[in-house]
Amino acid sequence: MALSHYAPKSVPIPSGIELVVCVKRGGMLHHALKWAPVFLTNLFRCIELWVFTTSWSPPISIMGSWSQNQFIHSPIGCLGRLATSEVVGALLAVHRETKGTHLRATALSAVARLARQSTALLPMIVEQLGVVLQATLAANPASSPLPPLPLPPLAPGAPAYPTPSPALRIGMSMLALLVAGLGSFPASSSQRSQLHSCLNILNMTLLTGGPATVVEFAEPETLKGLIALIEPSNSILRAKIVLVMAALVQTPPPTGPHLLLRLAQMGFFPALQKGHAAKHAGGGPGSAPVAAGTEAEKGGETYWNACLKAFATAAAACLPHVVDPLAQEVSRGRPARDAARFKVLLDLFPVVSHVLTCPCLCPMVVTSGLLSSLALCLHRITSDGQSLADPARDDFLMNLLNAFEALSTKAEPVLANAGVVIREVLPAISNLLQAPSSDTRFFGLKMFNDILTLLYDHPDLQDPAHVLVEKLLSCYRQILQDDDPIPLYALKLLSSVVQRNAGFITTIERLGIANQLLLFYTPDHASNNVHNARLIRYLVASPDTDKKVLFAQGICTKLAAVLQAAVAAQSVERCSNKATVAASVEQFFEPLVETAYSLLYTLISCHHQQQQQQQQQQIPPPSALTFDYAHEQLAALLPVTECFASLLDCGDPSVSETTAGCLEMMFQYYGAQPDTAAQLLRGTTKEWLLSIVGSALTPYGQPPPPPPPNSPQPPPQPWNPVVTRRILKSFRCLAMNGQAGASHPLMQFTSNERTLLSQYLEQGIPVWEAVEGSANLGPIARDLLLRLRTGGFLR
Repeated sequence: MALSHYAPKSVPIPSGIELVVCVKRGGMLHHALKWAPVFLTNLFRCIELWVFTTSWSPPISIMGSWSQNQFIHSPIGCLGRLATSEVVGALLAVHRETKGTHLRATALSAVARLARQSTALLPMIVEQLGVVLQATLAANPASSPLPPLPLPPLAPGAPAYPTPSPALRIGMSMLALLVAGLGSFPASSSQRSQLHSCLNILNMTLLTGGPATVVEFAEPETLKGLIALIEPSNSILRAKIVLVMAALVQTPPPTGPHLLLRLAQMGFFPALQKGHAAKHAGGGPGSAPVAAGTEAEKGGETYWNACLKAFATAAAACLPHVVDPLAQEVSRGRPARDAARFKVLLDLFPVVSHVLTCPCLCPMVVTSGLLSSLALCLHRITSDGQSLADPARDDFLMNLLNAFEALSTKAEPVLANAGVVIREVLPAISNLLQAPSSDTRFFGLKMFNDILTLLYDHPDLQDPAHVLVEKLLSCYRQILQDDDPIPLYALKLLSSVVQRNAGFITTIERLGIANQLLLFYTPDHASNNVHNARLIRYLVASPDTDKKVLFAQGICTKLAAVLQAAVAAQSVERCSNKATVAASVEQFFEPLVETAYSLLYTLISCHHQQQQQQQQQQIPPPSALTFDYAHEQLAALLPVTECFASLLDCGDPSVSETTAGCLEMMFQYYGAQPDTAAQLLRGTTKEWLLSIVGSALTPYGQPPPPPPPNSPQPPPQPWNPVVTRRILKSFRCLAMNGQAGASHPLMQFTSNERTLLSQYLEQGIPVWEAVEGSANLGPIARDLLLRLRTGGFLR
């Protein structure tokens, strides 16, 4: 009844199966073209609905594996009767002769869907679609600047590949041009429908046409037009284009690998990555705006991911046909038996680099076999590359480095193949450290560091430490003396390893690497960075390190100089408002103050050991570290007490607490003598100490009041109970040395400063006693206040 509403009165409207028969025979076509376009559109929409009450075929089905219950049979049984040349011809005629875009899109969509039911119709469909542009293409034949693609070898006795007809070649080119043309400007819904139909027909033609059809289609201009649509299109359209590329690449070798290389030369992989990065559909040419998070958008992303996986599967199947024979030839260590074939493989190898450097493909194509072959190639070419001419060797090595560099930043393939990476890849990369080129050595060290970091981030995997010891540490002294920035990455790698495996400290000392680290430990050395400072910290903190040797090498003097330079640099950068540089300098403080804390803690150990030996009347061995020697060496840190005090309120609780611990031990062991006490309290140290106590007068957790007028004006920070307790204990160390006198250490403070300290204590005691977890903070303050009053330090 609905059809008769749109049809002219003079034209009879067939019903039921008669309509199907009339369309099948083409009898309605001449009359239909005279009808209203709305009627014809609805007519073919009915046909389309009859044929396609089906579920959408997933990409894996399009690639040749049909799923069960793929389609639902038409309730009137017309599915098989419509998939004929007569019906398809009538639909193509409508698409060709009508001017209505919606009608053309409906007809072409019906053709594409019928072609799925009978792939034998594809040649006729493509040829007839190409008739329109046949004259234009014949007058302007496409020219390819690239060499012709090879066909897969034929089995013995097999017939030659059928050559596609000129009409078929023209039809495929026409479809590609139509897609490129419609996709180059914002398209309507009808034009988008034609885009999808053309890509579906192209994909099915390539899958069923054989290698010769694929080779004829894969012209540079054709591929370039399709590739240009990947980035700006929506998820569904770009997925269909990628599926066309997958149909090309899955052609048996050597055609598939050569096609993969041609796609790389056409810029396919950057476009693929940009298309993958576009998370939401819409906004590009040939796409309709789709709201993020809607069912349509989610379905488009799902379809895109499935098509991307189909392409990655096809690409992964191509790579072994390039890498495996090349690895076999290189591993022979002699010139290749077939020089021409070897050259072809070398020319194809860049495609491996292109695929692995594409972030969205790399995790899906890397296998243990591929990594083994690549590692073998790298091992042979770095240990003995005489079988290759110099230009070929350099190009081959550069592509290998690009492939491994891309791999070193991808956690998924590295962790999934951790065994092969540790056994084969890391030893092969370590060979690069002996390369004559500094750039190659840098690449090798950077990749080794990145891969090892990925492995150490997952402690449940096999420990790769033995690879580092066997392949790397033996030549580390030479590496540390290499050109910049190689020492930087060498120190970063070693710091990362020692942090996770403290047992390496013994190996570092045994191989003489520790001496090299101490040579870097000066303010003006280019390699004196945060990684070297951390290594020095690990070295000092290790119980296996001979502290007497470190003292003899001037570790305390070096630390004092480095700390002074870092504090001065921080002050300059803060005055210049260079926040980024200042933050990087502040990261340098943590290993420095922890190194100082470990060295000062040596005094406590030596003091306890000395007391124990005196009680037992033992004589220490000559090689032992004595308290007097350590006390003498650590006096080199006295001039930097002001630097320590300036870090008490740096904003990093760890640095502040460690610094306060350093000051407490320095006041404990150097505050009793007037000369050393004067060095402890030089400069602004007194003002910093008073400022820390004064800032802790508010209830814990609230901002402190403004600092006193004479203080160094530190940035206001919530006070830290640990820092406050250690500073109060430092004051108490000074107050424990008898009564007030001209030579008493507390007399370094003025009368007003001592009075201000007592006022702080009186106000702070009730606040500090209320702090949970710091029960002894109040008693320490009471004891200090009592000593100030009874010792005559207050007027």
